[in-house]
Amino acid sequence: MRRLRFSPRSSFARTLLLIVTLLFASLVTTYLVVLNFAILPSLQQF
Repeated sequence: MRRLRFSPRSSFARTLLLIVTLLFASLVTTYLVVLNFAILPSLQQF
């Protein structure tokens, strides 16, 4: 496991972590918005 030993102090790792975090946050936000506006109104009609 010595290959995976890279410090978060390097700017590349920090940028990669930031990009992954932003992607995950936008994915969750998109999922919640779609759930709120697409699925819930159709469920309330029945």
